[in-house]
Amino acid sequence: MASAGAIDFLVASTDKLTLTGNVVFSPSSTASDLILMSAGTLDLSGASSVFFGGDELGIGSFNQLDVKNVSLTAGEISLRSLDSIVIDNVEMQTTGKGADFVHLLAANELQVNNLRFSESVKQVAMEAMTINLSNVTFPSASSVSLKSLYGGIDGKYPNFNTIMYGRVNFIQQVKSGNHLIMDRAAFDAHGANITIGTSN
Repeated sequence: MASAGAIDFLVASTDKLTLTGNVVFSPSSTASDLILMSAGTLDLSGASSVFFGGDELGIGSFNQLDVKNVSLTAGEISLRSLDSIVIDNVEMQTTGKGADFVHLLAANELQVNNLRFSESVKQVAMEAMTINLSNVTFPSASSVSLKSLYGGIDGKYPNFNTIMYGRVNFIQQVKSGNHLIMDRAAFDAHGANITIGTSN
């Protein structure tokens, strides 16, 4: 899809919105935003990649949002759900021309496994009642904000190796750059770019 002017795009469904194949949206202006939203289910299972040549790519669902086996590319990437978000085997790339911001917001749980960020990502924000992270590498130069219901343990730390309701849980293989940060000592040494707080 290509646009003829600097406008924003909204693709919405009251029931189910389905994307398949390699999806490319090419606006004429990099200032344009694209919002994909469903009041029911948003199905990305048939999509291998979604590319937006504008500023922000926003994907939202009233129900659980499953994002699996897909590559997402835009100036900024925002995923939102009024239920939970499940991410598995996903690559998120920003273009390096703007805010380079990735924002994941779920009203209930954020379940993330095997999420890869491009080095161009400058900011990562995740917010949910409970955040469960496995096999996630945050770019060492990015600013990372992780917010859950109860925030950090002792005001600072994630919960390591297990799942606790209301916490930010580093379950396995969470890294900042090349450094594994799966205990307090490693988090102190290499997690200075990561802030854990309470959700609003």
